[in-house]
Amino acid sequence: MTIVEQLREIGRKEGLQEGYQLGRQDANKELAQQLLSDGVDRTNVKRYTGLSDSELDQL
Repeated sequence: MTIVEQLREIGRKEGLQEGYQLGRQDANKELAQQLLSDGVDRTNVKRYTGLSDSELDQL
């Protein structure tokens, strides 16, 4: 494998990881919105989703 191919592979893996993280964040935000609309306490929503108070405020 050439250096260029190695760098492309590294970039591809980093891109996949970043996309995965963004997808998880979006899913957690959707879950938080559903939990809050169902009346679940903010403390529990934070615990279940890992979102902060400021992130919940933005929903």
